[in-house]
Amino acid sequence: MRTVALISGGKDSCYNILQCIAAGHEIVALANLHPPSNNECNTPMVDEMDSYMYQTVGHDAIALYSEATGLPLYRETIRGKSVNQGSDYTFGSPEDEVEDLYRLLSYVKENKAVEGVSVGAILSNYQRVRVENVCSRLGLVSLSYLWQRDQEELLEEMIRSGMNAILIKVAALGLDPEKHLGRSLQQCQHELIKLKGKFGLNVCGEGGEYETLTLDCPIFKKVIVVEESETVPHSKDPFAPVAYLKFPKLSLADKEPSSTLDFDLIRKPEDFCRIELDSHYDEKSQEASPDCAFKKADVVSFLGSSRTSSGIIFISGLVVDSESDFKDVMNILQGIIENHGSNMKALLSVCLYIRDMADYPRINTVYGQYFDLNPPARVCVEVPITCYAIIEATATLSIDLKRSLHVQSISHWAPANIGPYSQCVATGDLLAMSGQIGLIPGSMSLPKPANFAAECRLALRHVTRVLCAMDADISLFKALQVVCFVCDTIHIAVAKVVWTEYGGDPDQPIAFVVTRSLPRNALVEWQVWTHRVKGSTEKLTAMMSPSKQAGHVYVTKCEEATAILCQLSNIPADTKEWSTLYQRLAQQLGKNHAIRIFYKSNKGFQLEMLNNIFPESIATTLIPVCGLEAGQAAVICGINV
Repeated sequence: MRTVALISGGKDSCYNILQCIAAGHEIVALANLHPPSNNECNTPMVDEMDSYMYQTVGHDAIALYSEATGLPLYRETIRGKSVNQGSDYTFGSPEDEVEDLYRLLSYVKENKAVEGVSVGAILSNYQRVRVENVCSRLGLVSLSYLWQRDQEELLEEMIRSGMNAILIKVAALGLDPEKHLGRSLQQCQHELIKLKGKFGLNVCGEGGEYETLTLDCPIFKKVIVVEESETVPHSKDPFAPVAYLKFPKLSLADKEPSSTLDFDLIRKPEDFCRIELDSHYDEKSQEASPDCAFKKADVVSFLGSSRTSSGIIFISGLVVDSESDFKDVMNILQGIIENHGSNMKALLSVCLYIRDMADYPRINTVYGQYFDLNPPARVCVEVPITCYAIIEATATLSIDLKRSLHVQSISHWAPANIGPYSQCVATGDLLAMSGQIGLIPGSMSLPKPANFAAECRLALRHVTRVLCAMDADISLFKALQVVCFVCDTIHIAVAKVVWTEYGGDPDQPIAFVVTRSLPRNALVEWQVWTHRVKGSTEKLTAMMSPSKQAGHVYVTKCEEATAILCQLSNIPADTKEWSTLYQRLAQQLGKNHAIRIFYKSNKGFQLEMLNNIFPESIATTLIPVCGLEAGQAAVICGINV
């Protein structure tokens, strides 16, 4: 896409340009925010502003970047301050420095018809959230290919790419203005890594330890030459003095004709997934398993909600008969939450089971109207139903304890959200993940040709990275409840192997559910609930009468949370057997829980038998599916928090 590159002159913004080009984007302009000049304010011009958003030291070199790159440069004065300093950002004051960025990008979009914005953020959620807000308001896509990269690896890549950046500010223990200012990254690399081990320094300077100015880069047609520089002390701290360079005189020099961009040195989106993409497992057939059923089934609504003692609200049985009814049912969901004394911001997770994945874009349009900042996590799969959709949801009364990870930027880290959902939402010690499919993050595309093992590994890599970004102490090993949606039973064996490869507990009970279709025509989608505390799992026999077994039930308990997975090899024959089975499960789950029953749509499941089994205070959702793991007639997933 046509892209404008936000530049500060630093190494990160310049190297992200190379990553954008490697991903197939066209850089058509540069954009920069700078301090006000003497004639724009009544105070003397400053080189280093107290800005939470922008690097301004070295701004006197930016004017040369247009000629150095052969690209038009658009600049805007930083007039605002850091008014909104919260973890989230919404437009509230035109005096906020973020609105200076909005004005700049709005002008560039109008003049250059750009679609994307190159952003060099690595770790700063503060910057990412604000750039994403501006991009969202302008209909632009944030391209942040350095996001969450390993800093030592990234620094090495920058140096190998042929980029020459020098340190122009130091502000950390171990960095000496007299020794380090003006030195190149290559000259400082070994010492920066050494200081990481000694003092915990961020190798790429993400903690503000140092800032850089790029003098040369593979996309530069001319190199910037420092003819005069002077050191400006900012703080004379005896342990970590702060100082920066000013450049009274800079010039441009022609480059050698051979100094061109070598894309063999720049990793492309697929290169960041090479281990996953090279995954192959023998599978008996790539044709649909004969056990998979695609017969559509009628759905019985068990509309209800339950509220746990910890303030978690489970809502189930929201059946949408037709497309025109979707908004009405969303209003019903909103009303149920309000009746519990909360609002739509309280939603943690939503599951959408839809009749046709072709309806996904239209569903997103209506669904997205109910959310602004930090929407709930979400799972969406196509199942064989005659109605338009089934909705189930989980919310919390403790909105102040809700935490969300809502990354909209395209990066090599994990997929940007492709709809109105957050990657992960947490309340207290409980984390709800959105369904993850095996996209290549940097291109937001699935592997080609289709490869189940690659998609499965990518999807679980995304899960682990998102969990780590939310809480470094949480991993797949602490999973509370897991559902793996696939499009054919032949893939289940591979999914089990990959689960353990990515740190999942080999004894973790997993519900494997065969669906008709997944978003983007993916082959697998993982839904994971985790808890900060690793639970213990017990395997019990599921009984539907004192002498008749229904299958097995796995009970996972960790502190206040309980999850069950009941694998039914036999379906209860009558209401009495269903009642006995449910009462046994309810004893494990405790009061006010939620259950989902996945059943094969072609097995003549007698829904009318269930009408009087589940109390109205229990959130119950019945979902017909195309298939389950071998030997299973139905699967019951239950949770209580």
